[in-house]
Amino acid sequence: MKEVRFVNNGYQRSVITIERFSKLAAHALERSLNLAEELGHTYLGSEHLLFGLLKESEGVASRLMISKGITADKVSGKMEQLIGTGSPTLLSINDMTPRLEGIITKAGEIAHRYGFSVVGTDHLLMALCEAPEAVGYKLLLELGSDPRKLSLSLQERMGLTDLPLQADKTKTRPGKNMVKFAINLTKEGVLGKNHPLIGREKELGALMSILVRQNKNNPCLIGEPGVGKTVIVEGLAQRIILGQVPPALRDVQIQMLDLTAMIAGTKYRGEFEERLKSLIDEAEKDPNMVLFIDEMHIMVGAGAAEGAIDAANILKPALARGKIKVIGATTLEEYRKHIEKDGALERRFAPIMVEEPSEEETMDILKGVRPSLEEHHGVKIPDDALEAAIRLSVRYMGDRFLPDKAIDLLDEAGAKEQLRAYTDETESRRTRIVQKQRELEQLMRDRQFPAALAVRDELEQLQLLEDREDARPQGVITTARIAALISEKTSIPLDDQDLNGDSVYRGLEERLNHALIGQQEGVHALSAALLRSRTGVADPGRPSCTLLFCGPTGVGKTQLCKLLAKELFGREDALIKYDMGEYMEPHSVSRLIGSPPGYVGFEQGGGLVSRVRAHPYCIVVFDEIEKAHPDVLNVLLGVLDEGKLTDGQGKTANFRNALIILTSNLGTGALQEDPLGFGDKSFPDLTKSVRRAVTKRLRPEFINRLDEIVVFRSLDKPALEQIASLQLNKLAERLSQRGYSVRFGEDVAKEVVEKGFDHRYGARAVMRVIEKEVGGLLAARIMDGSLPEGVLHADALWTPVAQKT
Repeated sequence: MKEVRFVNNGYQRSVITIERFSKLAAHALERSLNLAEELGHTYLGSEHLLFGLLKESEGVASRLMISKGITADKVSGKMEQLIGTGSPTLLSINDMTPRLEGIITKAGEIAHRYGFSVVGTDHLLMALCEAPEAVGYKLLLELGSDPRKLSLSLQERMGLTDLPLQADKTKTRPGKNMVKFAINLTKEGVLGKNHPLIGREKELGALMSILVRQNKNNPCLIGEPGVGKTVIVEGLAQRIILGQVPPALRDVQIQMLDLTAMIAGTKYRGEFEERLKSLIDEAEKDPNMVLFIDEMHIMVGAGAAEGAIDAANILKPALARGKIKVIGATTLEEYRKHIEKDGALERRFAPIMVEEPSEEETMDILKGVRPSLEEHHGVKIPDDALEAAIRLSVRYMGDRFLPDKAIDLLDEAGAKEQLRAYTDETESRRTRIVQKQRELEQLMRDRQFPAALAVRDELEQLQLLEDREDARPQGVITTARIAALISEKTSIPLDDQDLNGDSVYRGLEERLNHALIGQQEGVHALSAALLRSRTGVADPGRPSCTLLFCGPTGVGKTQLCKLLAKELFGREDALIKYDMGEYMEPHSVSRLIGSPPGYVGFEQGGGLVSRVRAHPYCIVVFDEIEKAHPDVLNVLLGVLDEGKLTDGQGKTANFRNALIILTSNLGTGALQEDPLGFGDKSFPDLTKSVRRAVTKRLRPEFINRLDEIVVFRSLDKPALEQIASLQLNKLAERLSQRGYSVRFGEDVAKEVVEKGFDHRYGARAVMRVIEKEVGGLLAARIMDGSLPEGVLHADALWTPVAQKT
């Protein structure tokens, strides 16, 4: 059924497409047509419409009639008894009787009169109950129901109470400002468009209890973005539509105020105030009307120009008189920032805290929204995909909240699956179908029938391919798709076989030893601590791992941090680094957690908190921790113990998934006494010396919160030669990209170490020799054109370049 035709009170006949009906109303019309075909009737009448409305069990009309004892079986039985049956036939919407066409026209008028954008099952039933000559009307009488009372009951349930001759005098019709600047949530047209409310019985009960109070009956839902504040209000509206609320709320209309629409187009001073005041006056006339203001904090300052008052101050007198009821929704941060500062406004609202749902509750919510996502994207979403969306979003999207982030993951995965099936070949085939259809029409008009037959055959082949494409099996959102989406967003390597990311920890010690030369003991201690944390042996309430790297400069402490970031997160720069030399003053703690209230920078919050909230799976490096002021160390104590840090604005960062690394040069004098790191003392003895130095400098409560103190030995010449070889190979790779085929002999690395060895500076001194001397000599030969190809040895490299005359 592609379209339905309306006759609008003698005006020009118009065509209203099926999109103008709600989904339930469209299904009801289709069921009506199917029944008429099955019974062998040669027309589509009001009695078939009545049956279709009843078969659409989720519609308001069906629920109401079933509650009155009217069922689809009774209607079909009466139809067979009164009208009879025939052989099954094929009908179209064009076989509609004039009376049914008039009923649909009336339903469209009812929907338009009350500001509904679509025609719902309730509007169709109201129109049927106002057509005494219709067979469907008479069937209702035969079944013992009064159509006029049925229509009145429907109006009361929907809040539409001033239809001609049927109005309840105690209610008023929504005024023009309410229709223009608000959306009525308690109507069927909205009912089918929002996600269902799953759970939240505690919050919903608190919302209803506040609304029925005598005083301070204005609830305000407060919670983080994405936890479901708006959905709770929409869920209350759904229950009001279905009559599943206490009698005191059964006739309530919830109007969602659109402040943006009210402000838009107000060119002159006083226009906004006039609009809002008129809307408040309309709300005061109807005691059953409740205004819902989403993002309530935008009231403060909204519409205020120089010398004018904002929306909040216009609303205060009405709230103080108790003439209107308002439901607000805002975040905790915005509530503290805007609402709490205005005591007169705050005391008018009763706060309801909306916490983030648990993973089990989120699973129930996702099962509730799954049908709509499957229908929208044309895919199947199994339970394991729901579980993966919850688990991975909790783990890798810490800056957002359930259930919103899990729903977004599923929605985006469905969109990608939907687009994957739409190829360039599909688009080309559809374009050719349109072209062939036009060509066939032209040939038929020109009476070129042989050519038309050939085009028709080609068109049928193209259409057959299109039908096969449409009939393809539905796509399935797998755990692999969810994992790939998370990897795309976070750059963390995941796959469907390793949703926890455990594979990167297998063989980690071997890979680190291959990339970091000469620190086998330190890498082993680090790997052991990481495995304890990863396998759940360590306390889950603390950061995943807290390590103190001790060693002289140039031995690989920072390099190991970069290698860890690359191994765990796929890139070396995936770490948050703070140089504690910049935090030597007591006031510098504000750079981590934000300034106190009243100081410059308070609005910006804490830098560390913000960065970890955005990337909860990260490596946080505090370089040269011994230089930090004790007040800064006191702040870090809470992080190391509880795994949490709260800034001045009340935002909390969770460090339980973060790897915290502190670096220090404490006790490294003993390591530098012997360039080999051994001598008279073994490495375990040197480690004990370093630990004693750390104990003297850092407080016991700080040391007790460390998982491991990793000591880095001073690098000997063989280790430095390996490092030099690695760096020279990298230099050769860079030269090959410029078209120079050069390799360095082993003697070059030895010569570099001989020239740059200094046990105080470690590998950095060797790196400087490679950069300055080797790089400088190569640059001179490149410019001179005398750079040889093949293996380059030390004697050839350090031979002075001949000066041109």
